[in-house]
Amino acid sequence: MSKKKLTVGVVVLFLGISVIPNVYGDNSSFKSIISSDTPTFNNIIYVDGDNTEGPWDGTQEHPYKHIQSAIDNASDDDTVFVHNGTYYENLVVNKTINLTGEDRYSTIVDGGGTGNVVLIYGNYVNISGFTISYSGESGRNAGIGIQADNSNIENNNFMINIIGLRIYKGSNHNIYSNIFYNNKDYGILLHYSNNNTIENNIFQSNRWGIYFMYSNSNLINSNYMNNSKYNGIWISRRSNNNILINNDIRFNKNFGIYIYNSEGNNINFNNISNNSYGVFSLWAYSNNISRNNFLSNKKDAGFIGSNNFWNKNYWNKSRLFPKIIIENPSIKLPKVDIDLNPANEPYNFYQNFNLCKNMFTPKSISNSMIDAENATMVLPSYFCWQDINGTDFTTSIKNQAPAPTCEAYALCASLETIVQYRIGFPFNCDLSETHLYFYSGGTCSAGGVLIGDAAEYLIDYGVPDEGCFPDPHRSYDYPFESIEGWENRTVKIKEWGWVDYDVESIKRALINHGPLVIHIMVRPGFNSYKRGIYQPMLGEVIGGHLITIIGYDDYKQCWIVKNSAGTNWGENGYVKVSYESNKFYNSFIWPFYGGTGILYMDGIYGNLMPDVPECNIENPKRYHTYLFGMEFPTILKDLKFVEKAIPRIIGWTKVIVNATNANGIKFYLDGKLQYVDENQPYECKLDDISKGSHTIEAIAFNDIYESKSICDLFVI
Repeated sequence: MSKKKLTVGVVVLFLGISVIPNVYGDNSSFKSIISSDTPTFNNIIYVDGDNTEGPWDGTQEHPYKHIQSAIDNASDDDTVFVHNGTYYENLVVNKTINLTGEDRYSTIVDGGGTGNVVLIYGNYVNISGFTISYSGESGRNAGIGIQADNSNIENNNFMINIIGLRIYKGSNHNIYSNIFYNNKDYGILLHYSNNNTIENNIFQSNRWGIYFMYSNSNLINSNYMNNSKYNGIWISRRSNNNILINNDIRFNKNFGIYIYNSEGNNINFNNISNNSYGVFSLWAYSNNISRNNFLSNKKDAGFIGSNNFWNKNYWNKSRLFPKIIIENPSIKLPKVDIDLNPANEPYNFYQNFNLCKNMFTPKSISNSMIDAENATMVLPSYFCWQDINGTDFTTSIKNQAPAPTCEAYALCASLETIVQYRIGFPFNCDLSETHLYFYSGGTCSAGGVLIGDAAEYLIDYGVPDEGCFPDPHRSYDYPFESIEGWENRTVKIKEWGWVDYDVESIKRALINHGPLVIHIMVRPGFNSYKRGIYQPMLGEVIGGHLITIIGYDDYKQCWIVKNSAGTNWGENGYVKVSYESNKFYNSFIWPFYGGTGILYMDGIYGNLMPDVPECNIENPKRYHTYLFGMEFPTILKDLKFVEKAIPRIIGWTKVIVNATNANGIKFYLDGKLQYVDENQPYECKLDDISKGSHTIEAIAFNDIYESKSICDLFVI
């Protein structure tokens, strides 16, 4: 294969891909804030194929001729920088390095039709800036084969391989912004591989775009999947609990998405158009296919021997009645699946593809300070997660009272913002602070939980959505248990660490990692803060508290901080804290837990957006009294042993529940089922209740999940 021929092929690839619609939007304005074009590395080793005469020592003056020579002579955390040219090699990477090409269209690694072009055995390998072509003809040969963990494969072209990228028994890889073009079998093959992220890639003219085999809990987000010779995405052989979201899947010859013998996958917010079959499942169960656009497919959906959950999809046109999905007509006595709530208008997903580079990937650095690769970036004078190119990625202010659960509230406030940014749009992400607090070892009697224990719990187990364990707002310890199946609804992190407490380090970590959790000393004046720039005064320390930094403002010389004391505190729940607040050592930020007192989290994954029912008990309300169903502000506030916020009931009351994505509500009083209501408005009258304290639970259910809301009350 001549160098000239392959270079022409890459130019054709570039021109061909350029006509693909830009489904990702223009990220440049935000990317300039969060990344640097000149990352800092330990050591750089150079490669230039034009250095044919030597000497070869890897310096810029005497670069190696072959890439493998540079890899063999590199140490962990070195960078191998490869100048433009075509390199006829089969590379083995068995150490932690950054392998970087000068330009993805003119730095070419040609495997010559044998074996894997690149085979990765080392963990934490980063590869970017190459065209990788001509693997061997074996069914397992790939442009890049990975048998390791924690790689970043970014900004490469994979073309004319048997498999573009194959991950075998690997986890925590990030595959971002690559082009997979005209690979004979698969663009990407995941084989016994879990917890990987495949994001913002283009798949064009492969036989299959992405193929799962025995691979679980992977995130497939914001990819463009076009003109596959067979299927866009094939989920096969017990590949469970994967998330496919925000993808554009079109003009695939057979199936846009094919699900075989797999369950619990979430397929949400995708454009599925102009395929022979939009989605087809064979012996697949409990997959959630919701809020997608099915447009101009020859057949939108079908199945054999399957039972899946369909909800709120748009089916080519506005519909007055449910969408009936009939089992393959060759089956005798075919079954049906039903989308009971089809959307009347197509969803506008193109805004959701406007996602920037994933900032939350694990780094091969120590668990101590912010990563060095952003040390040279120019910091903006104002940054806030409430305004990322006009989008507010934060969630609503909550109130932890009366429980001492600030550690969990601060961590979840940060995670909710990171999740919404990762998904690409706000969707009212609501995580269960109460689950995180109690399950990680917190108690009300102890007055807290070690923040490190809570962060480690997020690594090991994660935190589910609020519907698994809603906050009952109790100041005392009680038996607790999250709803059955919560383990399948969790958001997890891959690492956490401490940020140094100088102003610049905090700013960089805030931009690079997301909102930061800080532990503060509460002094007189903080609890009564109303507005303006808060400057703590030296004096008595009332206690410790954890809050969340979401932004900064150089013009006002302050941090923008989110509290968990409700919207009546401060500036609608927020406080602006002076940069000078920690001028005197430990005057505000308190390194109580053994670190600096400022915590970041990285590498979120899991079921980021479970399509679960949501419910909230709207009546009776906290801080209210009910006299035979009539509502009044709270009276008898000072009843002994009764929380002030608990509703007081005289006579009878009606329980009213607001619920979405639910088939009905089960009403419980003190653990005993009272009534099931399957018609809105969801309500249940409670009368003849004995005097004293009681607990109402409303459990919303659909075909797959349950979620609950809790309200304590006191009958007078």
